[in-house]
Amino acid sequence: MIIVLGMAKTLVRKATEATLKREVKDMRKVLADRLFELRTDADLSQARLAEIAGVDRKTINRIENGHFSPALDTIVRLSVALGITPSALLAK
Repeated sequence: MIIVLGMAKTLVRKATEATLKREVKDMRKVLADRLFELRTDADLSQARLAEIAGVDRKTINRIENGHFSPALDTIVRLSVALGITPSALLAK
């Protein structure tokens, strides 16, 4: 289905539930891999990163294992703790 919005006639395709689930799963994997890479490059344990970022260590573990989609404030806390922007943390 194609939906036309506004005067600019921007085409927006409605995503299926299966597509959305796949995209979320893929993005969790990107975040998991990126967080692990940045944390280990900074020579930080999960516990130390959690302490610096002000989040629970279990949260770090769940993100790195792809079992958790963190809230925006957690993404910001982690990126600040790692000295990067949130977009850099989520970059593929």
